[in-house]
Amino acid sequence: MDDALAPLIIALTASQTWQLAQEASEGYPNEICGFLIGVSSVKEKVISHLLPIVNDWESDGASFRDVGADFITGTRRRRFAIPPDEFYRADKAARAKGEDILGFYHSHPDSPAIPSEYDLRLAQEIFPGYSYVIIAVPGGAPAEITAWALTEDAMAFRAETIMLVENNLVENNEEDKDTGTDTTFTEGVDRILWEIWDPIGVNDTPEARDEYASYVPAITVLLRQNASDAEFLAFLQTTERETMGLRGSNKEHLMAVIAHLHRFAEGE
Repeated sequence: MDDALAPLIIALTASQTWQLAQEASEGYPNEICGFLIGVSSVKEKVISHLLPIVNDWESDGASFRDVGADFITGTRRRRFAIPPDEFYRADKAARAKGEDILGFYHSHPDSPAIPSEYDLRLAQEIFPGYSYVIIAVPGGAPAEITAWALTEDAMAFRAETIMLVENNLVENNEEDKDTGTDTTFTEGVDRILWEIWDPIGVNDTPEARDEYASYVPAITVLLRQNASDAEFLAFLQTTERETMGLRGSNKEHLMAVIAHLHRFAEGE
């Protein structure tokens, strides 16, 4: 595959996905947003930290009026704004540390983690050349996390690969230890989703090993919040139905998955 067409890797730590999930859940039903700060190479973007900003769409959205009247319709439930002054401030602070703004993150309340037409036009007209991380928040519960960038012709988005790492170039992983979201824990959750949940039946295909990795942050949040079996069941059923397009969830199987997750979290 041509390097120019190869999926770029977005390296995030467990604590960063935890932060993203918390922000998205707390901001629901509105979209939350922020900057991805870090360093990049030809094939990889290593995120040092997430920098949240207030989504003041009702005030800042008007600054996009030149793009078109239809572009600025909507509310914070379906739009987010990156004010120019916030961008310049974040860019200056990042450069002072030898880093750059590598992209943006935002949530999709009650919508899948795929770019909207607004997201595409935002990338095309105002912020080309950046990565866009999106987290789905169905019913206020953080779910799938995806990453995207414009194609070379800037006519559409192409998926990027999110890779969970133990640490990155500048962030100390003590925060991971303090919050209990270290790599060992997330790897354990991922293993249960892959080996036991596997709703689409691909765990005998090595090439699909990362199929459920984007759901690990949401499951981790539920475990850390001591969610009930009913809350877990609702999340898994909604994910299978709304995100994967499956019909007729196997409740007995899902309850077995939930039991494995609880036992793992309790250290059994």
